[in-house]
Amino acid sequence: MHLRYALLALLAEGEAHGYQLLKLFNQRLGPFWHPNIGQVYQLLHELERRGFVVRRDQTFGTRLRRLFRLTPRGERALATWLTRRPGWPPPLRDEIFVRLLAAERQGAGAVLAQLERQ
Repeated sequence: MHLRYALLALLAEGEAHGYQLLKLFNQRLGPFWHPNIGQVYQLLHELERRGFVVRRDQTFGTRLRRLFRLTPRGERALATWLTRRPGWPPPLRDEIFVRLLAAERQGAGAVLAQLERQ
């Protein structure tokens, strides 16, 4: 599931809570794909169990907010995924959009490399 890598790519930009991640996702990839908040939190908890992200609870007044950030293990998983050849046939929600989102942080060369792999 490539939503997992989209979340890792967004968390590589900085700490965020689930609703922030969903908002960022919709801003960057929304025209192509619309996950719901339940999917986002389910994957965040899976990523936490696997050691790819860590959670920090923060209270705002009476509300508890769970902030997530990428771990070095999560960085490695994202980097490894980016080096793999995209799956074939392309999934219904084309993997290239998530790959470009993740490669964007590494600069134009990484983006071009992803496009060449297609």
